[in-house]
Amino acid sequence: MTLALRDNDSTDIFYKAVQTLSKSVDHYVEKFTKDANLSYFYFPIIALDCPLFEFKLLESGETELSPIQEVAYLSRNPNSNNLDSTIDVVTKTRLAEYAEVFSNAADSFIKANKKGIEAFVAEIKKPVG
Repeated sequence: MTLALRDNDSTDIFYKAVQTLSKSVDHYVEKFTKDANLSYFYFPIIALDCPLFEFKLLESGETELSPIQEVAYLSRNPNSNNLDSTIDVVTKTRLAEYAEVFSNAADSFIKANKKGIEAFVAEIKKPVG
């Protein structure tokens, strides 16, 4: 993980953002998923107003630094309700395109699962007893 320095205080800004976002998602998962009959989807994202780079160590031992526009960050927190979390990190210049791709993927998911979703909704609307 890259150490992002600000004001020479050795604070890792990216790590702080990931931890803050992870804790926020955990809070919302705990707060809003008490109803076992409902499913919730959370898609945390960090938008950067700065360049994003990928660092690779090649088999030859050489290193390579390349600019990228987005990355998926996987975090694991054994103390959370959400053991594994994926956080998308996107640059500001890629954000509009990312939102469109994400929206299309969500629409495709809903269309592909429409019958199952309708059956699920019908089932939870049935009177109890």
